[in-house]
Amino acid sequence: MDNTLVIKGADIKKAIQSSFPNVEHLIITDKDYALLDLEWVKKEAYPAYIEWIKVFGFQKKIRASYWKTNWDCEDLSNSFKAYLRFLHAAANSYTLSERMDGKKNITNATSVSVGTIFYKNAGDRSGGHAINLFFSENMLPVYFEPDSGHYIHLNSNEEKTVWYVNF
Repeated sequence: MDNTLVIKGADIKKAIQSSFPNVEHLIITDKDYALLDLEWVKKEAYPAYIEWIKVFGFQKKIRASYWKTNWDCEDLSNSFKAYLRFLHAAANSYTLSERMDGKKNITNATSVSVGTIFYKNAGDRSGGHAINLFFSENMLPVYFEPDSGHYIHLNSNEEKTVWYVNF
């Protein structure tokens, strides 16, 4: 195992509750998470993800966006999250019995620390937006827009409107 930082699911839950006091739906699916290198996410994983979705015919068409009526923000966020989990599973494929025989994964973390969040980007309850949530090494939230491949800033009012988080 390398020096990958692994965060317990309970600690992710605490960080989410601290960052988003008004969250209504909080789902933590795994016992622990490997913290991802945020530069790697943007410079390597995201471009590879874009190539992956192009296999399904996705191209930037509407206002230089991958968004479609039937493929919008939560689909982009969830598929990018799933893609990162695929990469994690492929890179850490040894089972417990194989590890007992001396094989080594990069990390034995159950999953990777990426979530999908929904927040009110218009300031009202009628609309919302989904993006990806990562955490920095000091457990501060880091927001990623999977349509553009950029880290973004949520202001404190937007953070207060986060109602759904799924890790």
